Amino acid sequence: MHRHTLRYRMRRVEELLGRSLDDADVRMELWLALRARGDR
Repeated sequence: MHRHTLRYRMRRVEELLGRSLDDADVRMELWLALRARGDR
């Protein structure tokens, strides 16, 4: 994946969540939610 594509997708995730992925707590919550779904 091209780095610009990754940056765009990360910004898009932030827009959809309404939260910044710069916040470690937000990243942890997202990681835990994905683990709970079984997505790894």
